[in-house]
Amino acid sequence: MLVFAGTPAPGMLLGQVASLDSIGRVRIVVSERVVGLGRAPALVLAMETLRQYSCLGFGIEHSFQQQDDTLRLKLLGVRGPEGLCPAALGPAMLSQELHLKAGHYALLIAYRPTTDEFTLALTDSSTALTAIHSTFVEGDTRVHWRFPPRSFALSCENVEVALPVCDDVEDWLVRQSEIVHRPFAPTGLNPYWPDPTRSADRRVNVFSYSDDRVLEVVRRCFAQVAERIREAVGVALTITTWTGDQITAWSGRSYDQPHITVPENVTAGPECPGHR
Repeated sequence: MLVFAGTPAPGMLLGQVASLDSIGRVRIVVSERVVGLGRAPALVLAMETLRQYSCLGFGIEHSFQQQDDTLRLKLLGVRGPEGLCPAALGPAMLSQELHLKAGHYALLIAYRPTTDEFTLALTDSSTALTAIHSTFVEGDTRVHWRFPPRSFALSCENVEVALPVCDDVEDWLVRQSEIVHRPFAPTGLNPYWPDPTRSADRRVNVFSYSDDRVLEVVRRCFAQVAERIREAVGVALTITTWTGDQITAWSGRSYDQPHITVPENVTAGPECPGHR
């Protein structure tokens, strides 16, 4: 049970944990995630309740144990947040990093007298869950591709408006000798963009690069692109690397301000070598 007390700021609630709440049905996914700037992606078991709570910050108390190729996750209950809690609906959540080699693992998830069972298949390039016996856990059984080492995703927002810039920058990237376009097979989910249906006006392409010096070339080119599109409207390009670094080029005007039409050939210039 969670008790709210005090007089918090507008839009916030003040939570005090009294006891653990019961857990209903939950969803679970095992995939790689960017967990910190400059750090390699981590394999993460993520869980959330189907029940929505009155503010953000609810968590699932648990214990985790690995014995050889068996993973045991014991759920204890839902704990409320301590201190300020943003007033918005959201699930209780759990996040557990997994340090596993490629192989097959049994995943046992227990809550009170019930234990659900899954198998987890790991390769160097993918993760996949298979439900063996499931009563209260809904497992995401789709294949999730893992982040390729030394890779980045180019995200182009508002494609209908920004198409000339998106095309130009993508063409420049693939002409670089140390950058290779790396599409994922459609049989799995892109780790950089696992749910394309949530952003229909976004285009995401993934590339591999040879070493970090390449990113400095990209960074200089993006600074030039940002200057070219600065007075346009609705152009936003973001590169996100496999270690969480970002390189951006965003326009800075709105339609109610003086602005230019979306330019073409934004990579033509000294900071973007190899422009055609």
